[in-house]
Formats: sequence, C-alpha cells, structure tokens
Amino acid sequence: MIHNRGVRCVHISDIHLDLVTRTPQGVPVWDHFFWARKTARNLNPDLVVITGDLALDQGSEELYQELASHLVFPGAQVLLLPGNHDKREYFQGAFGRRYALDPRWPRLDRVVEIGGRTMILLDTADGEISRDTLSWLDSLLTASAAAVKRGEQNGTILIWMHHPPLGGFNTFMDANYPLRNGQELVSLLTGFAGVLRFHLFCGHYHTDDQRHQENLTQYSTPSTWIQLDATTPDFSVSSRLAGLRLVDIDSSGTVETLVIEQASETLSSPADS
Repeated sequence: MIHNRGVRCVHISDIHLDLVTRTPQGVPVWDHFFWARKTARNLNPDLVVITGDLALDQGSEELYQELASHLVFPGAQVLLLPGNHDKREYFQGAFGRRYALDPRWPRLDRVVEIGGRTMILLDTADGEISRDTLSWLDSLLTASAAAVKRGEQNGTILIWMHHPPLGGFNTFMDANYPLRNGQELVSLLTGFAGVLRFHLFCGHYHTDDQRHQENLTQYSTPSTWIQLDATTPDFSVSSRLAGLRLVDIDSSGTVETLVIEQASETLSSPADS
C-alpha cells in the first residue's frame, strides 16, 4: 500500500444487524461487526463509510440507536448510507442532524470534502437513482470538470453507494436485485471521460469484485455477514466469513485498495471493548 497515504478510508458494507435475530444463517452478525470495527480502528483511518443494509431485514429506530452507540472510530469521520433493507427516515434520530431529510429532497444524497478529496454519497435504498439525483449529480460533476480545466482540482472523485451500477459479477443478484437504472449512472459518469476519474465503492452483492469501464473503476466490497456464490442463479452462500475494504488515496489522486478478510479462528471471538 502507499506510504504517503493522503486520505485513508475503510469501507464496510452489508452488516445486516438485528436486535432479535442475532445469528442469521448461523452467523453471529454482531460479532462480525465488532471484528470489522476493531479491524478498522487498527488501520487508523481518516474516514469510515458504511454503505447500507445496516439492518438484517428492515431498519428500526431502536436498531439504529443501538448501532450508533458502537460507531466510535477515534480520529475518523463516519459516514452512513441506507441500503434496501434500511429506513432512511430513522437515520436522523439515531445518527444525527447530518441525516435530516428535506421534504423537497427525501433522500440522503450528499457531497463532502475529506482531506481535500471530493466524496459523493448516493442514496440507492429504493433500488434506483432518482431523476432529481441524476440531475443534481450532472450539475455537480459539470462544475468539478470546469474546476479541473482551471487547474483547481485533479479530477479524482470517489463515489460511495449501496448498489453497484456495473453488474455482471453475481448471477443471482443481477437477476433479482440490480440497480434498476444503473446504466443511466454509468452513461453520466463516462460522459466526463478525459476530465474526471471516478472510483466507485459499493456493497449489496456480498461479493468481492473490481471492474473498469472507461473513466470508472467500481469496487464491490464483501459483506460482514455472508458472501454469495457469484455463479449460481439461486441464493447460495459461498462463505460465512466477514470482509471489508481498505482504501488509500494519495496526494495525486491515485487510489490503492485492499480487501481484508476475517480469519476463520475469529468466528466466535468476543466483541472488542
């Protein structure tokens, strides 16, 4: 990994927690989350992003409040996005005013600057990107492209979201739970080829994958719950070990990333303090 790290991020996704069902598919999901938290802390990140499916089946205010009490990452900013199993309307009460919903914009699309890096968060909890979001994103990227041409930015933009817009790497998920208008997002992003470079981090597919199209590189991060068999048309578990992704961005905008997998001997380990 790079030595002059610039900005260090840890990407966690699909933690699937529940206050009653604590071992779905025989997996101690809370222990797995605590493994991910401990691993992330040891990496000393500047940013931790959890891209959705915080809840096992359906989000609740009580679950999110319990989760919020555990989201302590010293020295790091924490950003959350909803997935298709979440209820974004409960985020503000548990996670703070940053997640307030405006009646004119009932989604958690956001743009933030971390260490001089532009980070875009896209809310795909409804299984698609809204027309308003695509329009907002087009305007935002047009302004970024103009800044690059003026020499004010280097053109590297990180995008975080739940659903991957580039499918083709998990047969079951492609057939049953794709991002319905993913190609519209891909077309928008690739329209800025030659000026902007996008690194897109997603979850949802419970699969470790990396793929590239023009100026877009997409990274699918493993779940902390279960991994899915990528080749079968049926729901099939390939692993009950957790994973997360380390992301380093240097001062020039170069991105290096590494998936860290849970060792089998940690399956039943107690939560860290």
